[in-house]
Order: sequence, then C-alpha cells, then structure tokens
Amino acid sequence: KDKKLNIAEHMDKTLEVLPRQLNSMARHHPVIVGEWSLALDPLSLKGLNAVQREAAQRAYGAAQIIAYEQTAGWFYWSYKTEEGGVWSFRDMIEKGWLPGFI
Repeated sequence: KDKKLNIAEHMDKTLEVLPRQLNSMARHHPVIVGEWSLALDPLSLKGLNAVQREAAQRAYGAAQIIAYEQTAGWFYWSYKTEEGGVWSFRDMIEKGWLPGFI
C-alpha cells in the first residue's frame, strides 16, 4: 500500500496518522521504532526533479523524527552501508538530510 502513496500522502501519514497510532500503542506499553530510513519507492517521487526529490526526502526524514520523538526510542535502519544513500544514517547526517544531528 505504501508504494502507491505520493510524497504528500507519505508526509500526511507520517505527521497525522502515525503519531495517533504510536500514542495508542504507548498507552499500553513503551514503544521503540526500529529500522526506519528515508527510503521511498521511486513512484512516490515520480515527476520530481533532483532538487525536489532531495527536499522531499529531507522533509520526510524530519517528519519521521517528529513522529518518533514521542516514543521510548528509535533506531535507523543502518548506521553505515557499503553503498551509502538513504539506508545509511551516517550518509544522511553527512548530507544534512536529517535535522538536529550535527
């Protein structure tokens, strides 16, 4: 289902739906979010140029951090990957794509 969402729908889900789900779960037990990243299906970014794709992924990362702040903790997919890119926390920090980690 997520593969069919465009970036605006991903942002809405991350900022509106996800916090409600996390809050609901947190009423019963501590919540730790695991294995998230800035990776999106290419169809979610279809029609965007390189600058728009970067801005969209930066916004998506910021939205996820905002949503996950209310949890007991979170961890990114991988600190460092051989290929780098959106699956690599280190690369996203170095690029400045994740706010507040410099």
